[in-house]
Amino acid sequence: MSDSKQRYSDSSRSYIGNDVPGSMVDQGRYDRSKDRETRWNESWKRQPVDLNDIVSRFTPGAQGRRRGRQVRVRKRPVENRRGHGGGLSAHIRQKNEEKRQAQRSAWKQQRNPLQNSQEKGNVIMELVLVLSLEGLNYYGYIPETFQAKPGQTESFELTEGDEDLLDKDFIGPIDRLCNSLIDPGDVDYLNAEQCKLMLGWLEWRLTEPINPRLETIYRKLVEFANKAIELGTGIVFDL
Repeated sequence: MSDSKQRYSDSSRSYIGNDVPGSMVDQGRYDRSKDRETRWNESWKRQPVDLNDIVSRFTPGAQGRRRGRQVRVRKRPVENRRGHGGGLSAHIRQKNEEKRQAQRSAWKQQRNPLQNSQEKGNVIMELVLVLSLEGLNYYGYIPETFQAKPGQTESFELTEGDEDLLDKDFIGPIDRLCNSLIDPGDVDYLNAEQCKLMLGWLEWRLTEPINPRLETIYRKLVEFANKAIELGTGIVFDL
């Protein structure tokens, strides 16, 4: 039987012991992970999760593999989406109440992800603009947009390459500026006030030399941020 929990633990120890001490980028990621632990630890204690159980339930037979600091578990077909074993991290611990997993799965499948989607194995990463917060439940301060009604959100899907670009150029500056916890493999939410801060940074960044794909993403974020500010809502970052 595949022991995903052990793989995750081994990967974490190796990352903390070998990667973090020699890299300011990895040190920043580690510091943000401790911030998340402080913010969510009491909830995690109330809702403990067995990673092996998650894998067996949602990606039976899949083998986890290390990718940098993460262990990712993928299994085709593509309808096994994020929340079904992609990015076994704090994101899963936050999201894994069984009822919510079922709701998220149904919602993702209703979106028919085979049409007009950018695939990351079997994982969708996306930016989600919330047009209305009415009727949405929250996990902490994060609105659960997978429960949104049609027309209540707009989304922009990202690729695996986009994750790497954002990790190098966007995440660190925005987390420091907005006091946010955006990070690869996790979910965070910027409210309207945080979007104002992000918008100023984006407008500056777009005046500098930039990767063409990043320019596309940033212009979409400018559009989303302006709408969120106008509507008094925000943007969910599901990376």
